[in-house]
Amino acid sequence: MTVHLSVFPSSARESGDRDATPFAMDASWIEITESCLGSQCHADLEDGFRHSLHNISYRPEHMHRVLDLLASELGSAETAMCAGCHIPGSLFTGGPPAAAYRERTNLPCVFCHSVTAAAVDDHQRSRYTLSPKPAALAPYRGAELAGGKLPAWRRMAIQLNTQAHGKAFTPSILAEDAFCLACHHTQVLPEGPPAASVEAKADARGGEASDAPAPLRCVACHLPPFQSLESEQAKHDHFFPGSNATIPALLGLEGPRRFTERWMQSELLVRTFEDLYKKRDSVRRLGDERKDAFFYADLAASFDAPPRAGEPAVLTVETRNLGMGHPFPASSLGLAEAWLEVRVTDATGHIVFSSGGLDERQRILPDSHTLGGRLLDSAGTPIDRYRVWAAAHEVIDRQIPYPGSVRDTFEVTVPPDAERHLNVDAVWRYRKLGQAFWEWAYPERSEIPSSEVVRTFAQFPLG
Repeated sequence: MTVHLSVFPSSARESGDRDATPFAMDASWIEITESCLGSQCHADLEDGFRHSLHNISYRPEHMHRVLDLLASELGSAETAMCAGCHIPGSLFTGGPPAAAYRERTNLPCVFCHSVTAAAVDDHQRSRYTLSPKPAALAPYRGAELAGGKLPAWRRMAIQLNTQAHGKAFTPSILAEDAFCLACHHTQVLPEGPPAASVEAKADARGGEASDAPAPLRCVACHLPPFQSLESEQAKHDHFFPGSNATIPALLGLEGPRRFTERWMQSELLVRTFEDLYKKRDSVRRLGDERKDAFFYADLAASFDAPPRAGEPAVLTVETRNLGMGHPFPASSLGLAEAWLEVRVTDATGHIVFSSGGLDERQRILPDSHTLGGRLLDSAGTPIDRYRVWAAAHEVIDRQIPYPGSVRDTFEVTVPPDAERHLNVDAVWRYRKLGQAFWEWAYPERSEIPSSEVVRTFAQFPLG
C-alpha cells in the first residue's frame, strides 16, 4: 500500500497523489509497539524511542494550533496531510482518532519496519510503500490486542532464531536516505549536487564551499550505535537525535533536551569507536584533518592584522560545516532562527565590542548576523504561523553549505587604554521556533527555548 505525502491540499493534488482515507488495511497490523518494547525483547531501545521526536512530535501545543488553523482555512479533513508523517496509524481502518496521539505512540515500531519503498517526487511531494507481513506479524498483533506483552514461550522461540526475526523486520530501505527523506525532504534536499557544482551551490546559499567528502547517510548521524552514546552495546539508539531541543523543553523532558543539545555540540559524535569523546581535547591538538572527523561544525575567530590600542581592527569569524551532511540550518526555514553572538572584551573583562543577541522581547537584535530563509506564498508574501499549505516558494537567505563555510566580519574599535590582549567569544545559537510564531502559539510564555550549536573563545595579544 502506497501513502502519498504532500503539503498540498487534496483538492490541489494530481489524481494519482490523492489518497482516499481511511485506508482499507486494518491499523492493528502496523500499530504495534508494546509487544516489541514491553516484552523485554527490545527494552534497551525503549527509553530512547519513548522520548524521541518520532514518538512525541504530535504532542506540543503549537502543533495543534497549526492544525486548528489548517482546519479553519481548508476544512478538518485536510489535517490528514500532516498525519502521513506524524501519526500514520490514524489514516487506516480502525486506527485511533488523531486526538488520541497526544497520549500514545506517534510512530509505532512496526510501522517504520514495514516500509519497503520510498521516493521523493519533488520538493513538495513524496511517498512510501507499506508491506506488512501478516504471517510474521500475527503473534505480535495478537499480543498487542491482548494488552501488549508477548508470552514467554514466544520470546524464547524468537531467541532461537533471531536472524530470521531480524530479516523479517529489517527491509533494506531502512538504511537508505530515501526512507528518511520521504518525510524530511521538505527540510533537507534529497540530493546534493555533483562535486563539480559544489561551488555553485555554495554561492547560491551564501557560503564558501570546500572539496566534497564522501556523502553521509542520514542514519550515520541520526541512528547512531550505542558505542558513540557512552555505552558498549552494538544496537542503534532509537532516540534519533537532531537539532530540535525545543519540543523536549516544551514537554518538560529535561534529560532528552540536554541529550539533544550535547549531540548538536558534537559531544556524542564518534566516527571511529576506538576514539571516544573522552579524548576530545587530544583530538583538537591533532590538527584539522582529525578534527574534521569528529565535529559537526567548527568556529574560528581571527583579526586581519594584530589589533592595536586606539585603532580599528577587522575581526573575522569563520564557521565551517564539517560533518552535518547537509546545509545548516536545514529544517523549517520559515520557522527556525539561527544567529551569531560575538563579544570582544579587554584584559579587564570590559566589553569592547558586541554584535548579535536578543532584546527583552526575545527578538533577534537588528545587527545580528543570521542564517535561515523564508516561505513565500504564490504572491511572494512571506507566510505566517507556519501555514505550509499556503507555501509556494522557499527562499534561502543564508545557509552554511555542506561541505563549506561562511565568514562574518566585524569592525572593532580598540580603546586607547586597552592593554595586553583582547578576548573574543563567539557562538551560534539556534531555536526551532522563531519569535513571531512563538508569540502566536505561546502568548503566555515569554522565554523561547534556544540552544548553543558551536562556540569558540580566542585571545589575541595587542600589537
